[in-house]
Amino acid sequence: MPQEFLLKEYEFCFEQLRFYDKREESILKYTFSLVSAVATALFTVYKYFQDQHWQIPLEGFAAVLILLFLITLLLFFAAVSNRYYFVTTARQVNAIRLHFLQEADRAGPPDAFGIKKNRMWKDPDWPFLQISSLHTYIMVGLAVISSLMAAASVYVYTINSPSECHWTAVVPTFALALGIEIGVLFWRLPRKKQDNDGSSVPTGAGVGSPK
Repeated sequence: MPQEFLLKEYEFCFEQLRFYDKREESILKYTFSLVSAVATALFTVYKYFQDQHWQIPLEGFAAVLILLFLITLLLFFAAVSNRYYFVTTARQVNAIRLHFLQEADRAGPPDAFGIKKNRMWKDPDWPFLQISSLHTYIMVGLAVISSLMAAASVYVYTINSPSECHWTAVVPTFALALGIEIGVLFWRLPRKKQDNDGSSVPTGAGVGSPK
């Protein structure tokens, strides 16, 4: 009965793992689509107003960009949370795999397909945040896009200001937004091992994430 339960849990967790993996990429694709659509719409409106020799509503453009910044910020937070759920689920999948491999080593002959011959992930030392992970590149990319939207809103709002004052507002806005989001990334996804409740995992417990 316990073995059947673990096998069923393994199947469900693996399905959930694939769901979180695909959702991380979907968030990035949706963000790119949204930013591209809004940027195209704003440029079209800008050209129309310019051709008609009308006054361009810069405050309205800035308001749209601020709203876009808030939306992309929420998408960034969604990607960070999704990564946390992905790693948590991956650890459970690998823990179950490790359990069965240990059972195979104990019960089978010396040449049984056990831990030494297994090539799937079973290392308990994988952190939530990996610098070389595709998910990390996605989250950093989302943070950069969100920060660019914040800087763009300031750029449009202060476009008629003197050049020095103009850029001294835009560049710090981008740096501040990006710094805060990267800080949230490292705070929410610490590189040390953690259990589901946030407590440290002792060596040999839990599993790692393949991404």
